[in-house]
Amino acid sequence: MRNGVTIGQAAAFGGVTVKTVRHYHKLGLVKEPERDSSGYRRYGSAELLRLVQVRTLAAAGVPLARSRPWWTPTPRSTPSRSPA
Repeated sequence: MRNGVTIGQAAAFGGVTVKTVRHYHKLGLVKEPERDSSGYRRYGSAELLRLVQVRTLAAAGVPLARSRPWWTPTPRSTPSRSPA
């Protein structure tokens, strides 16, 4: 059994179309998984979670261009300590 689901299954899970999933790839909102040995892209739990999160924001009316910074990892900074 292969790990992950196909793009069609991922789209159905997220309540969107395959075309929408590909659009999210182009915008950099959902990572495009690598192809497996048979040429299919397999979406794991992390990609499915991201797909649902993006879809939820879009359904809430958040513009996709505005939601992109939320998904871009930012370097963690060390909190500064104030003198005691």
